[in-house]
Amino acid sequence: MYDDPSRCWISDISVDAARRRQGLGSELLLFCESVCRKLGCCDVFLAVERESWMYDWYRRRGYRDCVDDVTDTDVVRLRKSLKI
Repeated sequence: MYDDPSRCWISDISVDAARRRQGLGSELLLFCESVCRKLGCCDVFLAVERESWMYDWYRRRGYRDCVDDVTDTDVVRLRKSLKI
């Protein structure tokens, strides 16, 4: 899964608390996804704590739970297809 060049992983997107709720996180995520597309990736993945507000934030942006070998029930891997 990690060595597949058609898949990208996004990690550590962060917006300063004072600058949140201005659309900057969404812009950063869209930028990351566009870079993944330019690299020829078909899917993008990330990991997030299921109980955090970020889980719902990513879900609203098209990410879905990815069933794989995760053993840590607090963290879920999410996947979004970049295919048009």
